[in-house]
Amino acid sequence: MAGTNMKRRLTAGTSLIEVLVVMVVFLVGVLTMIQIFPAGLTSLRTTRDMTFARSWVRSEMQSLVSRKETPGLVVSTTSVNGVGFITVEPNLDPNELMPPLDNPATNTGAILSTGVVTVGGNPLDRWDQVSGANRFNRVLGEGRPVPGPRPIAVDSANFVGTQIGSLVQLTYGPIYYDRDGGTEIGTQNWILAYGNDLRNRDGSADAGVPNSTDPRYSSHDAWYMNAAEATSLATTPFPNEDQVWIGRMVDPNTSTLLTHSYRFSVKFYTVIGGNVQSRDVVVSVLPAGPYYAETGNYAVISIPRLLDTLSGGFFTLANYRGVEESTLRMQRQYQEIPPSLAFQPGDPYQYKVISDDLGAILVNPEASQYQLPTEDGEKEALLVRCDYSVYDWRIIRDEFTVPDAGIGTQSQYEVKLLFRDIKTGSGTESDSTNARGLGDAAANEMLTPVDAAGTVGSDQFVLVDLQTGGIILGDNPSEPLSTFDVDFSTGVITFRDVDNNAANGLTGQLMLMDPFAPGTWINAGQIPMNGRPVRALYRSNGDYAIQPQVASSEYIVTEVPAPNNLGVGQCYVGGGGWGSPNRIYFPLMDAGHRVVIGDIFTTGNRFTDQSYTISGREQVGGVVLAFVQSPDGLPFDFTRGNAVARVKGASIRVRAIWNPSVWQLGANANDNYERMKTWAQSWRRVESETYQGGAN
Repeated sequence: MAGTNMKRRLTAGTSLIEVLVVMVVFLVGVLTMIQIFPAGLTSLRTTRDMTFARSWVRSEMQSLVSRKETPGLVVSTTSVNGVGFITVEPNLDPNELMPPLDNPATNTGAILSTGVVTVGGNPLDRWDQVSGANRFNRVLGEGRPVPGPRPIAVDSANFVGTQIGSLVQLTYGPIYYDRDGGTEIGTQNWILAYGNDLRNRDGSADAGVPNSTDPRYSSHDAWYMNAAEATSLATTPFPNEDQVWIGRMVDPNTSTLLTHSYRFSVKFYTVIGGNVQSRDVVVSVLPAGPYYAETGNYAVISIPRLLDTLSGGFFTLANYRGVEESTLRMQRQYQEIPPSLAFQPGDPYQYKVISDDLGAILVNPEASQYQLPTEDGEKEALLVRCDYSVYDWRIIRDEFTVPDAGIGTQSQYEVKLLFRDIKTGSGTESDSTNARGLGDAAANEMLTPVDAAGTVGSDQFVLVDLQTGGIILGDNPSEPLSTFDVDFSTGVITFRDVDNNAANGLTGQLMLMDPFAPGTWINAGQIPMNGRPVRALYRSNGDYAIQPQVASSEYIVTEVPAPNNLGVGQCYVGGGGWGSPNRIYFPLMDAGHRVVIGDIFTTGNRFTDQSYTISGREQVGGVVLAFVQSPDGLPFDFTRGNAVARVKGASIRVRAIWNPSVWQLGANANDNYERMKTWAQSWRRVESETYQGGAN
């Protein structure tokens, strides 16, 4: 037996030391393989990122096409430190992601040690605010019916519900906005709002139609009368001139007539190069100037004087030959008022900006019930269409509904966010500087409450309540009323019941904007969270950004004296003064988009309702423009008056942009730009496109 036991001990299993030695050898081998094939692992990460980006873009495209507030288009602008003036840059290549050069003549760029880009030695903005997707940050024409009114904020003195209005959350907020300290309203048209088309009517000033003193009139009507019906000096302020009469609205409390600005568009005829040609124009008509007058119940606009004044004399009164009445469109513009000012009864065309941090505006509550007659005698809801500037496309707008598991069933809920690798306030930016959060404290931009006392800061994660426009307090371990926690590495947000009472479901802490002190926030108490629609705002590592690129819904066929005068939403028919006589020119920003053109007349040919891709590029007069060539390659025929007519956009693109690399911001401004340029070579992008209308 003793021999048998000894044999068993001699054939026992591997010792613990031997197992540890094998594990060490195995790990060394794995690490060696990783060092041998780093490119393969990088490729796997890139493939993973591309797969996610494609899915994200498809989802955003579906959302963009399905919702009613699709923006008219997104354009490039230049701003100065995020405030002051805005200059649109229509001739920027949509694939240009670098910041503007400091000296284009020497191809030299400059980024200061503070991260600010300079142009001609003057500060512009932070490099990341004027590069990548942020090169194109102006949204034009985002529109929707005015929503129903609701209490939005609380009185900071009495803590009672106030500011009843129709809340409009702009789709791509936060936004740039500069509030004038004296007037309390925005400067330089940071937000421009306008409504529906007014109803067209035929008038005759000579026959007294409309009657300027008759109390029975409609403020929804725009009466057009041609010069032949406006010859009487007694009945019109602009005799022998084409004009529009618009019924003015009345304050029901004082019976006084209201004054508004208008958005005006029309196709008109003028002599150019010895031929009568048609051109289209879209302008903002202010209630002033030599083209504007008020007669009784009507605002009166002289069309030839308007064109002569706003074109700087390019279209003269002597060369004016009339308008195409069917193309006349007028919209009444909304007037911005200070947040502390009450909405005026009887004037639904008013709004106030209650939070530029969230992109929230409040429209006069009367607007939601206001009905406008259409051309066929039906009624339609009043729209609010907005032009505004996006603060940062890298801020992810992740919308979801808080789960509703029923009352008394659960005290915590988890929601998986779109991104799993969220940028934290303790991390770094792409230029290796400390992370700044979502905002910029130095510029007083995008500052939101971080605790129940209303302390504001540049937070790293913000949860917006889409029902009230307020903020759900959270992501603050030191705040007892913090409603949620965020796992920044996994992208999971965990809601908790702040009142610890399961009987009334999940509750959260709401902070509302103080309407009498914009930029400050008030503790509005606890609200039910179950089934509540919210929008999470945060940034991801890699600086992911998603952005729509929409062709203009309608391109204005216009006449401009030089290629650099071609503007957003315009096109120019070559041969009328410059350019090739068989090409239709568009701003470079429209390159790649598809358009449907109602009529193209060339020598002996006519092409109707066909679609074309703006695929060509040509340098004309020192400016690179995009173009569509005539279908048969022949020159356009201007003898018919309309060589090209009815040009409409037919494509929508969505692109995602990101960069997983980093670079080092240093002391030398020119070196910084060059380092950033090297880093920019690692930008990755994914695009998706869809077409709407037209022939293929």
